[in-house]
Amino acid sequence: MSATTTATTPQPTTNLNAQSTNYQFICLADCSNKIGVTLTSINIDKNAQTMVWNFNILNNGTCSNIRGGLSLESLQGDKNQANGGTFTEDINFNSGQQLPRSATFSALPKQGTPYTVSLSMYCDSNGNDYQPVLFSY
Repeated sequence: MSATTTATTPQPTTNLNAQSTNYQFICLADCSNKIGVTLTSINIDKNAQTMVWNFNILNNGTCSNIRGGLSLESLQGDKNQANGGTFTEDINFNSGQQLPRSATFSALPKQGTPYTVSLSMYCDSNGNDYQPVLFSY
């Protein structure tokens, strides 16, 4: 009898919060597109019940068009998907170019609850997944 192994997504080891700045997301698979993703700030508006994640995206490769995906998932399975901002919109992107992008959540996650952050970037039609991180506020 022999053991079989399967590829799994690494477990989050980094903890982000509302004060986190300049966090560089780590590409996990098919990183040939060389898209650098840096979280510059997180803005929470409790009155409007919204949250905005601000990024700088850097094209270190040959992408001509990009868009991203961002979601938060609690241990209980509650999932919040970024549903606004420029992060999820397609945009032309030249080699060497850096762009500010934002992802807006129209509902706040539960305060004090840890969420796994899933981030992906699409270069033309090719997807890149990034190391999951934890987030709570």
